[in-house]
Amino acid sequence: MATRNLTEPFVLMRNNALQTRHIYAEQNLTDRVALVESDSGGSDNVELKGVSIDSGAPPVWADALEETQYILNKLRVKIDSLVELHSKQLTRPTLDDTSQEERQMEQLTREIGRAFSNGYRQVQTIKSAGRHETKPAERRLAASAVMALSTALQELGLRYRSAQNHYLTQVKSREERNSQFFAEDQYLLDNVATDSWLTESNEASAWQKNEQRQDSVLLQLEEPEDRMKLALEREEQIGSIVQSIADLKHIFKDLAVMVEDQGTILDRIDYNIEQTQVQVHEGYKQLKKADSYQKANRKLYCIVVLAAAIILLSFLFIIFKT
Repeated sequence: MATRNLTEPFVLMRNNALQTRHIYAEQNLTDRVALVESDSGGSDNVELKGVSIDSGAPPVWADALEETQYILNKLRVKIDSLVELHSKQLTRPTLDDTSQEERQMEQLTREIGRAFSNGYRQVQTIKSAGRHETKPAERRLAASAVMALSTALQELGLRYRSAQNHYLTQVKSREERNSQFFAEDQYLLDNVATDSWLTESNEASAWQKNEQRQDSVLLQLEEPEDRMKLALEREEQIGSIVQSIADLKHIFKDLAVMVEDQGTILDRIDYNIEQTQVQVHEGYKQLKKADSYQKANRKLYCIVVLAAAIILLSFLFIIFKT
């Protein structure tokens, strides 16, 4: 019975869960929680009346974050495996049987493309879920997560593209060398055919020798046919690599648009914070000005002096009357 090793995904998800729980446990701290709880169970606490304390539960996009991190780890492993297969393929002789390695490279290329698509969908899920968050802290956390994951995906994509371009360049250079070698072989074959024709026309006694030479020529012709088949297979492989690079280019365009949107949101948040700081500073100036006006108000001094004089005169009037 076939089995799968799930130890690595389990360890990754466990560490992510512990980290997420620690982050949201710290967010549960607030200055409205009393340092010493009352004996009545907290129902008579005036500070907590009408205030709902968060349960510390992770957001809805936490699963998508863990899934994206798992996809990133798998992408790193698969890209390393693909680079290793490329190096093995390039170090082999041209006429060796490398169909198994080619199938492995095609399978890895398809898996990497699917992984990039899945990672992009998970990042879009986190982005859409972060927009529906009601708390500013949750929205900022979602935006930071989207920015980090998008950057990681872009770096891996650049690495994958550079590996594919390097392999494609090496294959093209090898094909050019092979084509030059084929041209030299064809030239030699033409010379051999010409020599055999001249020998047959001039020397009728060498018929058996010419037949042997023609057999050797046919054997030499079979070898270029095999090489042409191998060249056609390589062209198909190069076409599949070019198609995967084109698909990856579309993914990069979507990632660039998403990173630009996140930068616009962060710039808008910074602008709002700066405007709030300016307004608070202006309010502080107005309060200081009002305080100075209140201290320098002469009408208030006159009222206080007149009130004291009235009280004193009333007291003297009562004394003189009695």
